Amino acid sequence: MKFCKKIMAVLVMLCLFANMIPAVAAVDTEVRLSSATDYSELKKQVAIANELNVYDYTIQTWKPLKDALKKGTDLLKGSHGQKTVNDAVAALKKAISGLEKMDYSKLDAVLADINNEIEKDQVRYNLWHRVNAAIETARPRLVSGNQELVDLSVKELQALLEEMQQSAQKAQEPEVVIEEVEVEVLPTSDYCNIPMHHTWPILFVVSAVLNVALIVLLIYVIMKKRQTMDNTPLVSYDIDDDMDY
Repeated sequence: MKFCKKIMAVLVMLCLFANMIPAVAAVDTEVRLSSATDYSELKKQVAIANELNVYDYTIQTWKPLKDALKKGTDLLKGSHGQKTVNDAVAALKKAISGLEKMDYSKLDAVLADINNEIEKDQVRYNLWHRVNAAIETARPRLVSGNQELVDLSVKELQALLEEMQQSAQKAQEPEVVIEEVEVEVLPTSDYCNIPMHHTWPILFVVSAVLNVALIVLLIYVIMKKRQTMDNTPLVSYDIDDDMDY
C-alpha cells in the first residue's frame, strides 16, 4: 500500500514537471521575442492616432481606426513577434489613410443664418420657445387623469395662442417708412427763390429815392442862396460926390 502511494506521488510530480516545461519554454520564447521585436514604428503610429480628434472624421471611417488603435495599444503592453507588430502597424496606417473628414461648413452657415433671423425678431423666437415648452408639458397630461393640471395647460396654451395670433397679425401689417428727401425748387419769379435776393431791388429803389431827394435839396439850397443875393438893396452912387473941389 505504501509502495503504491509512493508510485502515485512520483507520477504526480512527473505530471507537474511536464506541465511546467511548456510554460517555461513560453516565457523563454516571449523574452526572446521581446528583445528581438522592433516596436518603434508601432509606437509612432499609435501616437499619431491618439492625436486625432474623433469629431473631425466620419463615424464609418473612424471605427476601423478605433479597432486598429486598440489592438496596437494592447500589443505594446506585451511581447510579440515582429510579424504581429508589423501587421498592427499596417492596419493602423491603412485606417489613418482611410479617414474621411467631416464637412460642417454648410451646417455652420445655416445655423448662422438662423441666428441672424432670431436676432432680427427676438420676440417671436422667445414666443415659439415658450410654445414648444408648453406643448411638451401638456402632452403627458392628456393621459394624466388630473383635471387641475389639464385645465392649467389649457389656460397656458390659450394665452400663448392669442399671443401668437397677435404676433402674426403684426407681421402682416405693412411697415410704413418715411424718408425725407431734399428736392430742388426752381425759381418762380424774376429772381431766385432765395429770400435774401429779394432785398436787393428794395435797396436799389431806396437808394435811388435818397439820391433824388439829395439832388432836390441841393437845388433848393442853391436857389435859396441866389434869391438872397438878388434881394440886396441898390444904393445910388455918384462919383462926382467924392470929388473935392
